[in-house]
Formats: sequence, C-alpha cells, structure tokens
Amino acid sequence: MQAEEVAEVAEAASIDYESYSSSLTEAIDGMLTEAGENPSAISRDFIFNLSSKPNSKHTIYLDFTGHTTSGTYWNSAYTNGASITTPVYSRDSSSAFSNTELRDIYEIWLRVSEDYMPFDVNVTTKEPAKSSLIKSSSSDAYYGVRVCIGGDCSDWYGSAASGIAAYDSFTWSSDTPVFVFAKSLGNWPKYIAESASHEVGHTLGLSHDGKNSTEYYDGANGWAPIMGSAYLPELTQWSKGTYSGANNTEDDIAILGSELGYRADDYAGTASSATKLVFSDSEKLGSGVIGKSSDVDFFWFNLPDDHSVSSITVGGISEVTNLDVIVKLYDSSKNLIKTYDPTGTLYVTMDVSSFAAGKYYMSVAGTGKKVGSTTYYTDYGSLGAYTVSCQRHNVTAAEYASIRAAYPKFGLPAAWDSLNIIEILPDDLSAANLK
Repeated sequence: MQAEEVAEVAEAASIDYESYSSSLTEAIDGMLTEAGENPSAISRDFIFNLSSKPNSKHTIYLDFTGHTTSGTYWNSAYTNGASITTPVYSRDSSSAFSNTELRDIYEIWLRVSEDYMPFDVNVTTKEPAKSSLIKSSSSDAYYGVRVCIGGDCSDWYGSAASGIAAYDSFTWSSDTPVFVFAKSLGNWPKYIAESASHEVGHTLGLSHDGKNSTEYYDGANGWAPIMGSAYLPELTQWSKGTYSGANNTEDDIAILGSELGYRADDYAGTASSATKLVFSDSEKLGSGVIGKSSDVDFFWFNLPDDHSVSSITVGGISEVTNLDVIVKLYDSSKNLIKTYDPTGTLYVTMDVSSFAAGKYYMSVAGTGKKVGSTTYYTDYGSLGAYTVSCQRHNVTAAEYASIRAAYPKFGLPAAWDSLNIIEILPDDLSAANLK
C-alpha cells in the first residue's frame, strides 16, 4: 500500500509563546475552574480524559504519553522494520507531567478540537481501544488516527520536520500514527496544535495550501489556512483557495465532511423556533457551534426591567477560535434593530444598557472580513464553538428596592433610561451613591 509522507518546518521558532496574552490565560483559567480544576494544580486524571465529542464513531487521539510504533508504513520505510519510540511529551528531562505540561496539553486539545468542531469526530486525550483507531473492514464504522506528540524529528525521521503523516491513512487497517515532533517545535502549544490539525488533515486526504509557486502559504492580515503554514496567525481556518494566488482550490470542508460527517445542528435557524436564553446568577447564558457557513443559530431573551444587564458578548475562545462572529439583534416583532460585525475583533459585544426592557431575538453566524475593497477571508471557514455571556451591573434586590424608595418621584425603573443612571453610577449602584 502506497503512502506519501509530508514534512514541514515551523518558520518562526523564535516567537515566545510563553508570553501569551492575558485574555487567553484568563480564558483557560476560567474553563479549568469551571470544570472543577485548580489552574495551578491541574489533575492528570482530568487532562487525560478530555473529549470533544465522546459519542462519535470517529477518533483523533492526541497521544502525549509515549508510544511504540511497529509494523507500520513508517517502520518499513524509515527504520528497516525496527520499532519507533515516541517519548512522553515533556518540556524537561522528566517523564512526569508538570503543571505547565498538563496546561500545554489542555490548550493543544482545545485548539485541535476547535479545528475539527464542525465534524463528527472525537478529539480526545483518553486512550481508546486500538480497534477504534483502525478500520478493520469496509463495514467497520469505528475508526480513527493516533497523533504521537513528543520527541524530535532527529530521533528517527532524519530530516527537518515539524510533523509527518501518511495520506489517506485515517481509514487504514493499521494503527499508523501521525507524528508531531514537539521538541522540534520548541514545545509551543500553538505550533504543536497547528501541526497536529494539519497532519490529521493529510490522513483525511487534504493537500497543502500554497500561493503561486510557494507550497505553504503563511497567510496575511492575521489569517492563514490550516493546510498552509499556520503557525503564526491568530486566526486559522479550513480553506478552498479563495485568496489571491492560491494554488490549491480543493474544498477542505467538503472533503473532511465526506469522511467524518458533520456535527448535528444544535439550534434552529429561524426566529420562530428560537431558543430562550435566561439571565441568572451565572454570566454564561449558553453556548453553541457554527458548523457550516450556512448555519445560523437563533435565540431570544427578555431584558430585565432593572437594567442590571449592561452588555451581551458572543464569541469563541480568545486566540483559539476559528469563528469570526456576526450577530443580528431583533425586537419583539422580529424587526432588525442592528447588525454587529466588527472588523477589529472576532467576538461581538452588544451594549444593551440603554435598551428598553422586554423581549429580543438574536441570531449568531460566522462571517468573513472585508475592509474596503480588500477581502481578508470569507465566511467559508468561519466555523467553531462560541459562548453567549452577559455583563452585569451589581444590583442586588435590596439595593434596587432602596433606590426605588429613595427616588419615588422618578417612577423607577422606567425613568432610568431618560436619566441615564446606568452611565453615571458606580457599579455598586447603592442608594447612598445616588444622594
């Protein structure tokens, strides 16, 4: 059986990904805390049981724990049949996982999961049965690929490379891994994740995205195709070669979807079937996935009459998301109030502090970016997970009652809009501060 190996080298290993932005650090801390983990003492059991879609029949296993590969194409082609040993992922000489390494693994899993979020596949750090990684027959519905993450390209491969994969091997009848040489990538989570998603793409039949005569396109304006060289840009997406000079116009999403299938649509695409969002003690109101460029998710909510909700934010994980969000807000009669499509951020924040209380509808979709006559990217690959959250003024029931009692002549709360109290009051909104 013939297979073609693919190797590519990170171009900017001097980038210091230790100095992540505070927004990404805070986002990861928040997700770990929400999952019941202490960000400063993450449990190994938690990290090695991560799954993006646990009920899927297809598996992408991110293997950080070390693996011995034998009897595969790699052994016959590169080691004269000898076994290949991938070491445990490590930033140091110890085989025990430090908290930093566990945090790296969590981030890598988040990033690869985001890339494959639109599809019916489980990206996991939990070791599956070997039978879940091989397609034993044409009728076998449970199969996938192992991604060995660790070590250096010089350990056995012999050429400079960040990762290698065998084309179309996702459906092979052997446990033929993808290799991501973490040490060759400086052990940076961003680089490792980009290499992993890229190499798995090869196992599913995808080729390189280049520009003109260059094999790997490294993108522009903060964007790059996953099957190009996507190490540096913040936003990376699947592509079908719509950028200027593209030398590969294959439809990545259609190819991936034909093998993996697509994640089921989670929300209705019309206002008449919208899902209700409820304001509670939690800032998080809901979450969803934009799985196709045609996907639109509709919600509705009631803004409370105490004006305690100041803004609503919709978007993915900072510096991880593939989704550039466009949000449209409608009134109770389903008339469009405003379209939110900022060019400076991938998320949307709607200031609702001055909006009247009552029912509103909201649609969420993916969008592209065009500034003037320049198209940075289209909505084709603007897919992925998002959350809906609200930001509040800290108004307790007691404080609200106190304000009403202190200023009955204003007829609160209806008069808050005209008085613009939300804009001039400190966050505690106590009656004392009004006097």
